[in-house]
Amino acid sequence: MRRRAYLSCIGAAGVGGVGAVGPDRSESAPSGSIERLGSPDPLTVTPNSAVLFEVAVPDGVDPTAVDWDLDELSGGPLLDLSFVTGTAVRSARFESRGTYTLRASHDGTTVEWEVTVADDGRDPPRIDTLSTTPCPDETVGVSDSVAVVADAIDDEADLERLVWVEGRNYTVVAIHEIEGGSDSSTLSLEETPHWIEYGYPTVAYPVCADGRLGAGATSDGPAVRQPFALDVVETNAPVTAGDRFEATVSVANVGDMMMVGPNTQAVRLVVGDEVVDSRSVTLDWTESTTIALGYETYPVEQDVTFPVRVECSDDAVTREIDVTADDSSGGSERGSLSVSIAGTNAPVTGGQWLSTTATVSATGSGSASGPVELVVGGEVVGSTAVDVPDGGRSTVTLGYSTYPVRQDVTVTLVVRTPDDSASTSVRVYGTG
Repeated sequence: MRRRAYLSCIGAAGVGGVGAVGPDRSESAPSGSIERLGSPDPLTVTPNSAVLFEVAVPDGVDPTAVDWDLDELSGGPLLDLSFVTGTAVRSARFESRGTYTLRASHDGTTVEWEVTVADDGRDPPRIDTLSTTPCPDETVGVSDSVAVVADAIDDEADLERLVWVEGRNYTVVAIHEIEGGSDSSTLSLEETPHWIEYGYPTVAYPVCADGRLGAGATSDGPAVRQPFALDVVETNAPVTAGDRFEATVSVANVGDMMMVGPNTQAVRLVVGDEVVDSRSVTLDWTESTTIALGYETYPVEQDVTFPVRVECSDDAVTREIDVTADDSSGGSERGSLSVSIAGTNAPVTGGQWLSTTATVSATGSGSASGPVELVVGGEVVGSTAVDVPDGGRSTVTLGYSTYPVRQDVTVTLVVRTPDDSASTSVRVYGTG
């Protein structure tokens, strides 16, 4: 895993695969001069309302070159909207009753708006509910997806846009179309964005076609754990069966310096499907350490090679290790592990868990022990270990998550021991 590059801010391209979408308001003024956008009708709003004003600008003119006369009104939010829409944008908050004239000018052309503030005016639109999934009491990784859902309401049934803003720098990340008196919008993020990683909320602003601008609603996201990267530095393999296998593991915090999520992860040593050792590791930004993980190997009577995996929540490393048979038993007889497949849970649909039950018997003279592996397409997808007494038998169940194939396929399951193997073909239905 490489250290992630984090953006300190974002612009019109969005983040996490989300771009600025919605009503196209980026057209230039056709006459070569600025042109007022939005509803031409007179607007009357209630006190303490905010209104958004926009003008199209000619090609080659920077939206910031437009001069605004806001009648000494206090400014409103969404000043960053120009960088997304390509239009000149201002907002103003009207606290007191009366009639106001607002103007925008450039290169000898002036457009104006008249806004009346009265008790019988139109109320601002509002966000009824705003929620983030996963929710704030959950923990996710930096590559996990996040969705924010907003429900907007306007008593005049004039909803037009929902503007999504990140709560760190208050830059616009997306604009979605909404309409009518109530509508929902979802901001889908393929990966957790930087502002959630840094502990800031997501903000949603509803905007009406007549320019009325609702208050921003905020929603906190889940905690984002600081990602760790793993590497197996060295092992003591090959080891003699029954001796302790050990691996030296490098653990590094590869998150960003501003991340505020948990910085503790469990690092596990896994053999087959069994966690045989685990350590809790806490690291601050750029810190790294090495730890030792190990376990007592099984007393097999034949040389075996099998995979071990070191994993944490954000990374995993697999190594093949060799375990040599223990010849120190003084010639005592040992049996062999024979295997037969007793059944499966097939057929299954692609993406579901496919399991097989096998009977393992000690044949020959003496007890037998060793790994039992499930092999699909030449890959070991499940493993466990057995120790069967002389003349006895053991039942094991092994399985794996199938690939979400689109069409029906036939899969060959192979169950093997160091001494024997058995196979069967099963059906996996396609998801298409």
